[in-house]
Amino acid sequence: MKRRIFLLVASLVSVTVLQGCGPVGYIPRYEGIADPAFDLGQVTTIGLTPYYWTTVAKTFGVTQLEEKQLLNSCKIELERRGFQVEYIPEKNLKQIGDPNGPYVCEVHCFGMEKYPDLTCTVGYFAKRGTVTVPGESHGTFSFGPYGGSGWSSAHSSYDVSVWTLGIRIGLWAGPPEYMQEVWRGTVVQGSPQSDLPERAESMIDNLFARKFPVLKRTQ
Repeated sequence: MKRRIFLLVASLVSVTVLQGCGPVGYIPRYEGIADPAFDLGQVTTIGLTPYYWTTVAKTFGVTQLEEKQLLNSCKIELERRGFQVEYIPEKNLKQIGDPNGPYVCEVHCFGMEKYPDLTCTVGYFAKRGTVTVPGESHGTFSFGPYGGSGWSSAHSSYDVSVWTLGIRIGLWAGPPEYMQEVWRGTVVQGSPQSDLPERAESMIDNLFARKFPVLKRTQ
């Protein structure tokens, strides 16, 4: 199985948008899956793998600062679970071209004195959309011995701009190519604006809390 990076994270689940306290409310969605044949409890070290330098990442405008923020949030969560986490230097990474399309690539490690047990990758996106809030009308009327009274109000339907924010995290085994995915987690969050940097830390925190396996450490 080839290890690939999809910068737009096209396989992410969709976000649910509901009418709530304001014009629009947002319900995040989380997905996670682990390889049942792989024991994460035996893992000690994990290397964070940046992709901002690849041609695919540059095509989609991925920046070093944005990606590093997401990887650092992953580092915090993985260290909380007892792993030793370090960044893999760019000098020890190489891009492998993929014949199936310009938006997919592989990144392999090489030339390291000691390879980590797993590597961690992050993909993300922010996509703008529109939700139509339906129109409505309501009112009351009462009638008594001295006449009647009442009130009513109404509004027409209107469009609200929304953003779908997505993050996909993968853990990979099999140095130095690391092509075996052993855990994948995704989170999609709706937002009234493109504020992924502000929401990323809590999105990743909640994703790990909900979908990362409970580890039984191998002694």
